[in-house]
Amino acid sequence: MIVGWYGYGGHSFQADQFRDELAQNGIKLLTCHEYPNADVPYNYQKIHSFIDNCDVIILPSRYQVQPAKGVNKLAIAWSRKKVVVTHPMPSYMEFVKHGENALVAN
Repeated sequence: MIVGWYGYGGHSFQADQFRDELAQNGIKLLTCHEYPNADVPYNYQKIHSFIDNCDVIILPSRYQVQPAKGVNKLAIAWSRKKVVVTHPMPSYMEFVKHGENALVAN
């Protein structure tokens, strides 16, 4: 199984914190961003193919620090028919129904 995360590289630590635990369970984490430590370098023309190669997209957030986050990443993942695991960020929770169209985790 491949779990993917994409976004600005300065936020990639939010996904990388799960890398070891996922690997211990046979799950590969792929990150896509503009920083040199990305698993897949960001390319706006190839972001859909990155998402398509993942089984699950994770969307952790620090909404207490950035409360005005939008739903773009959620919408893009859903538009590619991906399973999404998200943090209960208020803007996401307007659309997410835990267990129905996404999974919510702290």
